[in-house]
Amino acid sequence: RHDSDTRQWFFDDFNEWFHNPGDSRAYVLLGDPGVGKSVLAGVMTQRMTKAGHLGAAYFCHHNDGTRNDPRYLLGTVACQLCNCNTQYKDIIRGERGVKMLLDNSKLGVRELFTKLLQEPLSKCSPCDQRKLVIIDALDETEYESREDFLDLIMHRFPLLPKWLVFFITSRPEDS
Repeated sequence: RHDSDTRQWFFDDFNEWFHNPGDSRAYVLLGDPGVGKSVLAGVMTQRMTKAGHLGAAYFCHHNDGTRNDPRYLLGTVACQLCNCNTQYKDIIRGERGVKMLLDNSKLGVRELFTKLLQEPLSKCSPCDQRKLVIIDALDETEYESREDFLDLIMHRFPLLPKWLVFFITSRPEDS
């Protein structure tokens, strides 16, 4: 629950970035615990869905193994991208194809990224409008998997098509 005018300054700033990101591929919001980052991410998800710009949303949670694992992040993003890009869905073979790749325990996070996102998306025609991937509460990922999350965000996601941009929230942390 939130007031509809909550943090309008943020949404104005974000919208300006989203419509003209320049070379930037990610909008990162850092804030202390309890300031409302997850509320903003939830409202952003609703607004971008309504506007037809949501590619995927993933909400990390520290005590839920399905919401703090980089493999699940990749699977969630892949499944949700199937809903907004039929060409991608056909190439990856929908949720069934995503599940098949996720079930292959021999594939590490980097290999999954390549097979689930990078290779199939590179075969798709460019999207006619920008799509947003939301990753909320990055700080709530397990410490052991944090390096994988950071590698995905810093080194792998920039390899994806330019029509895909990211909104990430986290507490300010050294890593």
